[in-house]
Amino acid sequence: MLERAKGMLRFDRGTLLVREDAARRIRENLGGRPCAELRDLREGLVWDPRVDAHRAPAYHFAGLVRALEGRPVALRDVTRRVYAKDVELRPYQEAALESWGRAGRRGVVVLPTGAGKTHLGLAAASRLRVPTLVVVPTRVLLHQWYERMSEMFDAKDLGMLGDGHRRISAVTVATFESALRAMPRIGHRYALLVVDEAHHFGHGSRTELLHMAIAPFRLGLTATPSECGDHRETLDELVGEICSETAIEELRGRFLADFDHTVSFVDLRTPEQEQYDRLVRRFRHARNIASRGERGLSWAALVARVRTIPGGEEALLALRRAEHIVSYPSAKAEALRCILRGTRGSRVLCFTADNRSAYAVAREHLLWPITCDIKKAERDEALDLFRAGKLRGIVSSRVLNEGYDVPDADVAIIVGATLGRREHVQRIGRVLRPSAGKRATVIELVCRGTMEERRSKNRQLASGQSKRQPLGDVDAA
Repeated sequence: MLERAKGMLRFDRGTLLVREDAARRIRENLGGRPCAELRDLREGLVWDPRVDAHRAPAYHFAGLVRALEGRPVALRDVTRRVYAKDVELRPYQEAALESWGRAGRRGVVVLPTGAGKTHLGLAAASRLRVPTLVVVPTRVLLHQWYERMSEMFDAKDLGMLGDGHRRISAVTVATFESALRAMPRIGHRYALLVVDEAHHFGHGSRTELLHMAIAPFRLGLTATPSECGDHRETLDELVGEICSETAIEELRGRFLADFDHTVSFVDLRTPEQEQYDRLVRRFRHARNIASRGERGLSWAALVARVRTIPGGEEALLALRRAEHIVSYPSAKAEALRCILRGTRGSRVLCFTADNRSAYAVAREHLLWPITCDIKKAERDEALDLFRAGKLRGIVSSRVLNEGYDVPDADVAIIVGATLGRREHVQRIGRVLRPSAGKRATVIELVCRGTMEERRSKNRQLASGQSKRQPLGDVDAA
């Protein structure tokens, strides 16, 4: 079927050129019958006078073939086969892959950090045995995926695109940016597209790479699905809806390490609290004017509106200054000293809200900082020393949130957070990779009477699992 379709559909720089007779047949087959999954095909066909043909987004390929032939793309339609070793899955991974299969091999699987999303993606590629492109957000994940892929596929079939590598083969892993640049040339080469950390898509220019791939089979992987309606709708269309979702609570104690989660409150000094309150009042006043009482605005939309009103930029600056006050005040510094004294012998990951706080913690407690300013070689050295037990702790703002594998870590101290539930889940996941007898500890430091307290309460309502206690209880521990 694909061979017949190739004469009617031709890949051209991230789009499909559709012959006039094929376009006519597609419209005839779509006309007069309900076909919700193909609802965009008719509108997607646009006449391009430059080439005397209709043009359509490449991601419509499977739907166009179905409209031409009256049946969906099947595995037997893909002529190229890729050899791969068989992959064994845990029960929840097997169930997730089966759900993805029932969804037409299109959809997003939600698994907690440490639960084996990479393994699941490799299993999908192994079982389909078709040309596969994996796209990842960071160079760290690029190399992690390639290392795992080399255990399953022949070396001649492996490719890597990004971090100075430009080899394209039957099974290729690429960073988002490298894939975006290459997709006009390679978008027709792959039947399966695996999107790691899929929550990054649904907005921004990188989403174009999903438009430019013909891949009929698509698997999104994430621990933190997008909560924004517009982003979610875009991802539903380009990758598929969430077909399987597993929570931390379902896996802790068996497939993930069990853990204790404590929220410890600290108080700002009076001058700090007074300054914080003034700054926040200034921002809220501007926010109320900009939103005009409208509820449900996304943060990006709200910020855009605030910028348009008189004094809006100053109000946003006031908010940033308020966040700086709570990011690492003296009360948190004292609390951190107490916690580190009480966790001697543990492998500690310390998370801050920004690089300034990370460097302050690094200087005070001799923890190795890993930030966006630290080069790859130094990051790798720090992680190697940490895994070998020669380095007690690492402090980071956001670099460790995604991608880095630190299975030996058993204590996470969240000194500051700004990005909400998604960031929180990712950070907790850094210490949940299981090992014999492991029980992890997660401690949040929260400034009482600030936005941090509200954010923390919202996260705990979502998870329903944390104990709350004053700092004195931590001291006692």
